[in-house]
Amino acid sequence: MTTFSFDLIAHSNFLQLNLQGSLLDKQQATTLLEDVEDSIEEGNHYFLLDFSALEYLNSSGLAVVLGILARARKAGGDVAIAGTNSKLNKLLVMTRLDQVFAKVQNTEQAEKLFEDLRHSTSKHKSENGH
Repeated sequence: MTTFSFDLIAHSNFLQLNLQGSLLDKQQATTLLEDVEDSIEEGNHYFLLDFSALEYLNSSGLAVVLGILARARKAGGDVAIAGTNSKLNKLLVMTRLDQVFAKVQNTEQAEKLFEDLRHSTSKHKSENGH
């Protein structure tokens, strides 16, 4: 099994995290989580997790992914996922996380999803007087 690494790509209204290798524990993802935290502090609250190059994800790795989701949502953002293989799809269905994460096919779909979410969030805030 290969080690874990990631790339961060900035898009106009979200950050794309390309996860590669095997995500097996939180220690492997320390830099990833720090980068997510820094990005949130800089005002980036929407993330696309691309699993195309991810070979393996266990329960600890899943906890890392959920941590990113929790941080993003706490900041008023969200997370979408793309590039899931059949094993990962099965894991998401078994854990019911397929109902928690929005799935997109590409960055264009992510762009539209996050734009819609941003619009509905700002509309909701103005309707409630915030």
